[in-house]
Amino acid sequence: MYFYLRHPSSKTKSLIIIRYHINNEQGKFVYSTEQIISPTDWDFDNKTVNHKRGRTDLAAISRTLQKYDSQLNKLLTYYSLHSIKITRQQLKTDFDAEFKGITPPKAPSVTELLEEFIKDKETANILTLGTKKRYNNIKNTLIKFEEHKKIKLSYESFNKDGDFNTDWMNYCYNVLNHTDNTVGRSFGFIKTILRFGKIKGYHNLDLSHLKKFSQETDDIALTKPELMAYYDFDFEGNLKLEKARDIFCIGCFTGQRFSDYSVFNKSDYKNGNIEIRAKKTRNKSIIPVDANPKLKYLLEKYDWQIPKISQQKFRDYIKDGLEETECMDYKIKKISYRGSQKIETIMYKYKMVGSHTARRTFTTLALEDGWTYKEIMTVAGIKEVATVIKYDKVNSERLNRKVKLTFG
Repeated sequence: MYFYLRHPSSKTKSLIIIRYHINNEQGKFVYSTEQIISPTDWDFDNKTVNHKRGRTDLAAISRTLQKYDSQLNKLLTYYSLHSIKITRQQLKTDFDAEFKGITPPKAPSVTELLEEFIKDKETANILTLGTKKRYNNIKNTLIKFEEHKKIKLSYESFNKDGDFNTDWMNYCYNVLNHTDNTVGRSFGFIKTILRFGKIKGYHNLDLSHLKKFSQETDDIALTKPELMAYYDFDFEGNLKLEKARDIFCIGCFTGQRFSDYSVFNKSDYKNGNIEIRAKKTRNKSIIPVDANPKLKYLLEKYDWQIPKISQQKFRDYIKDGLEETECMDYKIKKISYRGSQKIETIMYKYKMVGSHTARRTFTTLALEDGWTYKEIMTVAGIKEVATVIKYDKVNSERLNRKVKLTFG
């Protein structure tokens, strides 16, 4: 740390300021000591007070500057011991507390922070019910983790050198029997919440070690014959299965998330297309309607007033409907991982269908028919090419057709 005069050429007096270079990313920390001195009383070479016999005022300034220097060294040692990333804001907060008596607001507990995060997103109207449910699940799991470990999580628990990562993974794998993808998602949620707390000034942790991870999943998509068999099936007056089927097919024809394809409105319909922004990501979609008579028929069937079904009941009804059609009445193998353990489950294909299967089905069928990534992303409101690749569920029938086309 060095002391400088704000106005070194002043003919009267100048404020003494602190400059400390943190790193290339953060740059310099600059802070006022609130001490003033004449440039003639300043040692520019050594960047300190030029001591003069009998000048008690200069001695007092020198003692004050020593306090600032001592405080910085004390903070740097503390940050190093606790793996706290040094930032200009963190230094300012700690210097204000020491020299101005300004203390930051009391940081909430980790679970209280999660509640504050949820309320903040709800206030901004950018939190879907599904996402809110997932964050509440994380909160409840963290509470159970605290009870299991007989600890109270603090922000310091999440330090890079702490035991949280290992303890959390052991708890999720061995107590909750979660798979890799569930555990990996939880790290992503926790990091998002802690990043929110960092922005609020509740902590200054380095969060780079908290990384979301995943394994490739055996999520499925419907083939075109399966989709058409489901679309054409007569449920003979079973309205709940019929309505669920219609909503699911709307999703397959548009590539939207359930939160978007279940709430289409006629006001979104312009020049033969639906133009909307996704509720979750705000990405824009342009969905051809007039060019797809099956989609247009379903929308007009309900006069654009899509039936309301909870997501849980929706998942149950589409499974029941697909079982009735018998179009997916064959077993497939689902593989998941729990750490080094490989888990194989044999089940009927229709039992693996969920609300998000519609989005994967749209992407898979569009790619089979030669759509470009950009075209799929424009219709489905997908932002990243990686997401399109993840949704593309290549099956053996498709590969066999391609091999015959190329080599047959």
